[in-house]
Amino acid sequence: MTIAAALMTAFVAAATHAATGTVITTNALAGAIATNVPCGAATNASADAELNRTAAVARLVARLSCTNEQEVVAALDLLSKLDRGSPETLAAYNRLLRRHQSTPIMEAVLDNISLIDGGKLVPLLPALDYCVDYPDEDVREAIMDILMDIEHKETITILVKRLSSRFPDVRENALLNLEVLTGEDFSLRSQWQRWWEKNGKTFTFDD
Repeated sequence: MTIAAALMTAFVAAATHAATGTVITTNALAGAIATNVPCGAATNASADAELNRTAAVARLVARLSCTNEQEVVAALDLLSKLDRGSPETLAAYNRLLRRHQSTPIMEAVLDNISLIDGGKLVPLLPALDYCVDYPDEDVREAIMDILMDIEHKETITILVKRLSSRFPDVRENALLNLEVLTGEDFSLRSQWQRWWEKNGKTFTFDD
């Protein structure tokens, strides 16, 4: 059974439980999905329907290495419900970003990342920077929105650099993000660069 089919089965089960007044837990949903065959291949692993969250997340992270786009997107969709930035999941997101995946996968990864507290996303900054000039404008915009939520000096460095992006939307969003994050107001990249070189070591974000 594919992840997509498993998701449908699980949600039908959830609706049935709701109609009868009983409750289906997140772990039960995770267990139901995580025990299905990865990437359509056979498996000898047996597991209880009530797999704990950690085990379910680990299985879903493993599925992110699949070559089937729909399988990966489905796994990412479920991960968004089960995980909010564990080290293992962040490492998987980092790998996906650096591979410049297809637009649907990139959008799904970024949707998941956008749900995570910005403080946990600092390790992803190099990968996000790597993807800022992605060909799809919606993907670029999603990345810039995420950068806005990461209050870290490396974010400022990335945004200053991206003021010279070949994409007008990236330049515009980089400027807006810089103004919001720093409280400063410059129009030229050279001005931002001089200001950051002078103030970067002592700069602090407002509480």
